[in-house]
Amino acid sequence: MVIRKANGESQERDTGKLISVVTINRELVTLRRMLNMAVKWRLLKTAPQTRLLPGEEERQRVISFDEEEVYLTLARQPLRDFAIVSLDTAFRPGEIQRMRWENVHLNPVSEAQFGYIHNPGGGPKKRKRNLSMTPRVHDTLHTRWVAAW
Repeated sequence: MVIRKANGESQERDTGKLISVVTINRELVTLRRMLNMAVKWRLLKTAPQTRLLPGEEERQRVISFDEEEVYLTLARQPLRDFAIVSLDTAFRPGEIQRMRWENVHLNPVSEAQFGYIHNPGGGPKKRKRNLSMTPRVHDTLHTRWVAAW
C-alpha cells in the first residue's frame, strides 16, 4: 500500500521507501495503456479514467562539453556517430534512425557550406526541414558514405 504525503512524495507502507510522483505517474501511464489495449482487444467495453498525480516536475539536462568529449572518446561505433549527429543537429533519435542517403547532401549548397540533411518529417509539418551540416557531421557522414560504397 502507498501512503501519499503532503509534500507530493509517497511512501510505501511496508518498506518505508519514498516513491516519487514521477514513478507513480509512469506506472499509471502503463496501467492506462494496458486498459486501453484491453478495450481495443474487446476484453473491456470501456477503460476507466486514470488521472496522473500533480507535482511532476519536468527534468531537462544539458551535457557539458567535457561530458561530451568523454562520451565521444569512450563510445563505440555506431553510437559515436549517432551521438555526433544528434548533438550537432538536434535531430530526435527516431529522425536519425529514419535518415536515408538520398536525403543527405554532402556537397556545399548556397549557405550550407558543408552540405545539408533533408528531414522529410514523419510528424508535424515543423519537422520537415533542411538542416545545414556542421563540419563534424559532414566528416562523420562522409566517412560512413565511403565505407558503405
